[in-house]
Parts: sequence; C-alpha cells; structure tokens
Amino acid sequence: MIAHNRGGSAWWPALLLLLASSLGTAWLELRPPATAGAPIAAIFPPWWDADRTFAAAASAGSAIVRAGALGNIVVVAAEGDDLPRRLSEAGAWFLVNPIAVGGCLKEGS
Repeated sequence: MIAHNRGGSAWWPALLLLLASSLGTAWLELRPPATAGAPIAAIFPPWWDADRTFAAAASAGSAIVRAGALGNIVVVAAEGDDLPRRLSEAGAWFLVNPIAVGGCLKEGS
C-alpha cells in the first residue's frame, strides 16, 4: 500500500509557480516606459499631501500631466532619460506605467 501525504506539501510547487508568474507579469506591466517624454506615474510616501508631491515632482524637472487618485500620486513627463533617477532623488518610492494602472491613478469625477 502507498501512503499519501495529506499535509498539502504537494501544492507548494504550484503556488510558487503561480507567485513567480504573477510577479513577473506585474513587473512587465507596471514598469515605466523607457521612451523619453513618455508619462510616468510617480508614487511618493503615503503621508505626503498633494502640495508636497507636486513640489517634489516639479523639483525633479518634470512637467505634471495630472494628479492621481491620492495626494501622493502624480503623473509626470519630461525630456531626458534621467527622469526616473531625478524622481527617486526627489522622494518617489515607486515609478510605474500610468497606462497599466490608469484606473487606480485617476482622480474621481
């Protein structure tokens, strides 16, 4: 007779594969566009208000395209390849593709 393991350890490989593929897909979809001048959604610390977020984005030399749904999110664009670096130095935590998460970044109407 064959003993069956009922502890659920047979599910771990499938769960790890699901997690890895989900993270990989999210990374491909959310990464900011590499094209100079393309809009980038900059997510600043959650305790920042809209004024501080706009000031930080402007100090990075970016043109503000629109505000996000929260005060700490702003969509910006600028010429030059170093915008992500400048936004990070200005305090941005994450830079994402605004098209991929457009519904989450728009202000309510």
